[in-house]
Amino acid sequence: MKKCVESIFRHRIADISQTDSEAKVGEMLGRSSERARLENQRFFESALRDSTINAIRGALDESASSALLFYMRFPPPISADKIHARLFDLFDSGSIVLEKRIIADLYRRFDFHYSERSGFDFERMAAEGMARL
Repeated sequence: MKKCVESIFRHRIADISQTDSEAKVGEMLGRSSERARLENQRFFESALRDSTINAIRGALDESASSALLFYMRFPPPISADKIHARLFDLFDSGSIVLEKRIIADLYRRFDFHYSERSGFDFERMAAEGMARL
């Protein structure tokens, strides 16, 4: 009887140890995947900022682009909705011209296929780009 109880106890300890190890590995993987997601997000935000600058400089002359880029400054995190809001405040429905240039530049940076389509939505296109990373 004693050997039977010891055997059950050893198996139970082994099960607990394995479960604890699996939990620790799962926790570590969760942290590393969260870290990777944050790194991708920062990388994407940087590319979005650079694409915004390139699109503005490509569409406007030097003084106009300098003024607009000064106005567009905002603290991180850079996001498509913030960019859209700033451009829309200035250009109203004309902001779509710059937004299309931003998305085209962004997709070119990541070597993603981009083709203009009707019903363009800047925020959705930026989110799709982020999801494809």
